[in-house]
Amino acid sequence: MKSFIKKWYPLFLILILALALRIYLLINRGTFWFDENFSIHFSSIASWTETIKYWVLETNPPLYTFFLRFYLSFINENNETLVRLPSLVFSTASIILLYIFAQKMFSRRAAITSATLLSISTLSLFISVEARVYSLLTFLTILSFYLFQKLAFDGKLNTYGNNKQWILYFFVNLFLLYAHLTGAVVLICQFIMLAAVKTRREKFWSWFKMNLLAVGFYLVWLVPSVLNKMNLKLGTAWYFETNGDILNLLFAPIFNTIISGFQETLFFIVFIIIMYLLIRDISGEKHKDRKALILVSIWALLPPVLSAFLGVFVLKYIVIAYPALYLFYSYFLDKYVASNKLFALIFAVILLISLPHTYLLVSKPIFSWRDITGYIEANENETTVTMVPFMEALSFNKYYKGNRPVIGVYMYDDNLSLEERIVRYNWNLLETTDEHLQAWLFTNIERECATKVFSIHPSDTFERLDETFLENGWTLDEVQKPYGLSLNNLYIFNAPANYTTSSTCW
Repeated sequence: MKSFIKKWYPLFLILILALALRIYLLINRGTFWFDENFSIHFSSIASWTETIKYWVLETNPPLYTFFLRFYLSFINENNETLVRLPSLVFSTASIILLYIFAQKMFSRRAAITSATLLSISTLSLFISVEARVYSLLTFLTILSFYLFQKLAFDGKLNTYGNNKQWILYFFVNLFLLYAHLTGAVVLICQFIMLAAVKTRREKFWSWFKMNLLAVGFYLVWLVPSVLNKMNLKLGTAWYFETNGDILNLLFAPIFNTIISGFQETLFFIVFIIIMYLLIRDISGEKHKDRKALILVSIWALLPPVLSAFLGVFVLKYIVIAYPALYLFYSYFLDKYVASNKLFALIFAVILLISLPHTYLLVSKPIFSWRDITGYIEANENETTVTMVPFMEALSFNKYYKGNRPVIGVYMYDDNLSLEERIVRYNWNLLETTDEHLQAWLFTNIERECATKVFSIHPSDTFERLDETFLENGWTLDEVQKPYGLSLNNLYIFNAPANYTTSSTCW
């Protein structure tokens, strides 16, 4: 028992910290936001025919919504804490698995460092209390690489059909593919690893056959999904409009914040040094950590590079690389800092830089729709109307208890249901002309006999909507900025004094 405690007590201490942060966030997170309501709503549709239809239309594969469909049958789907609880479990399991993997691959110091960084990561914390797939995706990614390393390079030679671990590996990768589109990058990383490092031909073919089978099952969803998106303007997705650079994709996970200026220059120099050491370490065929280091490097670097190449600077889309980035930096810290005192000092500096951002996340008020809905309910009357981005209508109406109409801002002329509009176009930047926008806007306002509009949208979008109000003599009387992490503000517009509505309003 003493030897067990001595071996694993660092992990126990890390888990105490990780659970304390996550449980606090879980309790105080607030109401569901759009992405969570999306998962919940499309997991709860009664008809399996309709459910499968939306799963095919959805951008990402349906593993998490499939999981929720069964999980929600045992709990109250309006209980935010219970609905988000599985994400906390997957996040905690990811920390445990990363610690075990790092200790097996490199050393105890590398395990402590990487698991600690994952436990205090602001992105890891955020997704650990969110009813979305990303926490499960992280766990499946680590497990896939753990099994891959063991089967392809450590395990005894067995035919895949007789090896239970190969079968487990197949299901893990199948779940990865059905979890998120980025799950395919995991298979690409592993293929590159097999191409870069000599391995037994039998093991390569075992890997190939297992993943070929997984991809075959994946095509059951992928092919009809792609066919249903052929006419969509995929290039207008919001994530292609994000700003950033490759250095932030590589270093923001470590320091829990976006870096710029002097910091970015400093970390660029650090990265050049690391890359020099990486090339030196993997160039030697007999280097004891060569295979492990190549594996971790491909896993850590390929997703950020692909993301930057596509111009998608969204950190959650490279969450599959986070564990590897922590392993990657922990390896070099462990290998090239022999002194335990200096190691502890450098690690403490890293924590001093990253922990304040962790503290800000867990200490700031968490967004709640009730801030906005409560204000509207208290100030609405028979001449008010609320406008929200069409995809936010589900989230807003879940918490809005008022009596006035809620209009989803949607410029396309079609007969789609709200659900189908959301599934097809929630990621899309709706394009329209100024004339169409003005006609649509005031037709809807007049139909509801409104002279006051509560407009909800992020501060950096819908500027044309705001400008249309102002150009037509409306006044922006107030802006309500909710507490917490919400990007949505409440803009309150009033009609000009000479504004008249249709006679049918009176």
